[in-house]
Amino acid sequence: MQQLLNQGVQWLQKGDLDRSSGLFSSALDLSPAEPDALHMMGVVARKQNRLNGAETFFRRSLEAEARQPQVLNNLANLLRGTDRVGEAIGLYEKAVKMQPEFADGWFNLGLTHQARASHPAAIEAFRKAQAIKPGDPRFSNSLGISYKELDRLEEAIEAYDQALTSKPEHFRSMHNKGVALRLKPDPVAAIECYRKALRISSNVPELCFNLACALHDAGRIDESEQELKLAIELRPEYLEAHKTLNKMYWETGNRDPFCESYVAATRRSPRSAELCAEHARNLEMADRFDEAEEVLRQGIRDNGDHADLHHGLAKAAGRRGETGASLSHFARAIRADPDKQPVRIDVSRYLVQLGNYDEALQHLDEAERLNPLDQERWAYRGLCWRFLGDERDAWLNDYDRFVQTRQLEAPEGYDNLEHFLTELRRVLIGMHDTVTHPIDQSLRGGTQTTGRLIHQPIKEIQDFRRVLEKQIDDYLASLPKDPSHLFLGRFSGEYRFSGSWSVRLNSEGFHVNHVHPAGWLSGPIYIEVPAVVRDDDETRAGWVKYGETGLNLGPDRERVGKAVRPAEGLVAFFPSYTWHGTYPFISEEHRMTAPMDYLPV
Repeated sequence: MQQLLNQGVQWLQKGDLDRSSGLFSSALDLSPAEPDALHMMGVVARKQNRLNGAETFFRRSLEAEARQPQVLNNLANLLRGTDRVGEAIGLYEKAVKMQPEFADGWFNLGLTHQARASHPAAIEAFRKAQAIKPGDPRFSNSLGISYKELDRLEEAIEAYDQALTSKPEHFRSMHNKGVALRLKPDPVAAIECYRKALRISSNVPELCFNLACALHDAGRIDESEQELKLAIELRPEYLEAHKTLNKMYWETGNRDPFCESYVAATRRSPRSAELCAEHARNLEMADRFDEAEEVLRQGIRDNGDHADLHHGLAKAAGRRGETGASLSHFARAIRADPDKQPVRIDVSRYLVQLGNYDEALQHLDEAERLNPLDQERWAYRGLCWRFLGDERDAWLNDYDRFVQTRQLEAPEGYDNLEHFLTELRRVLIGMHDTVTHPIDQSLRGGTQTTGRLIHQPIKEIQDFRRVLEKQIDDYLASLPKDPSHLFLGRFSGEYRFSGSWSVRLNSEGFHVNHVHPAGWLSGPIYIEVPAVVRDDDETRAGWVKYGETGLNLGPDRERVGKAVRPAEGLVAFFPSYTWHGTYPFISEEHRMTAPMDYLPV
């Protein structure tokens, strides 16, 4: 028996699955309930991608002998790979309880928590694995990733350094350390780290991309452009690199090469439907609609039906008022890929515009299945509820309860709030170094800073963060407890900044009505407010409005649920799914805000 098992393992290690399977089968002929043979048959079946067979063998092995941490671990790995995450976590926990020194069991438990964005639980598991095998760089690297996701950047960097102490050439830890340094933000140190990673492994597109971003943060725009081009050269279908390169061209006013990267890459990868769709999206954002539509149609000629391409054509037909054509393209997009969440969101948006609320809700249910935390879905669902007379609209949006304002206090060391805002304004103006609004954002007639504003190691910004956090805590403490509510039920007691930037609007500038899809709680802080923004202005010039959508539903269906007059030092909080925008204003003075998004930890 043991000889058969040993020979089977030897052939398995050589990659000969047929011979190893035959030997394990022979062992089972001698003893049908032999747990090791059943376990190894499961391993072979997993390598052959026979997942149901693998699960059966693993479970039969555990029935024969329950105390097998490695079999529990392998079964959990299998279940995790088939999205049965809850079951997998239970098995990992059982394995490490059975064998507390099982480092790989703790590690895999941590990876599963990490994939669910349950980073505190992931950190606990990784630290257990790290304590058992402190020299394994995988454990320290993964620990650093979860610390990074919680914005605990110093701890993340320390974890990456632990991995690099064990293995100085550990590419992932070096690369990830660069990411954390850039987020800190310390772009100069990040660039140095990325350069070291390049010496370990060059010609990695993701590394070129992240180096480009750090170079951009450091103001080295020409070098950033070259690294982005290199990333695209290495991988012509690298969509994020294309998007970043062309966004940079747009915001710096360099319109001649705008979208040229897509044209060149398509010549090299003519069968990439995703590349065509992303090219078209950028052309649409630049209001070059005819060119965008031709790119989409050529993409279908080259690639056949594809969800992203029909999605783009559906929006194009909708803009022209061709309802039948638009719905037909949406239907073809869904047939091509029923699990494409952006298609479900946009078809529901279009159905709301058409007044088909029940059908819109069906697609929103599918969107929830695909991405439960997407805030845009709740914005559309609330509209459907309102138009259908469903009282859940008021429960969801409750403007009086959820839209609240607070006034910042002057931080210690400043004469008063006016003195502090003057200093903060000076710092922020220096950070507005683009010439036009971002191509993919809601503002019109102004500029927006790049990077994570609230993390900048600048005294005035860190003073700002301290007084802002006091107002955030006060707002959150004012909210009732309601685990069933889509907004209230997500609060865990702690939060983190997930987005922070500054917007400076020129005369006649405004924000189109929008929501923040990736947030949970949002709110701008008003830093600079023109004198024309007044309480007694019936036009509400420069005010922020809540409830009116960006769907142009007409006077019979649009409504403003609440409006707030900005004042310097005022913070306006609201759930991220709340529709909001601004009334335009005319003034030689600017209107500057520092919007923030927050997520529960």
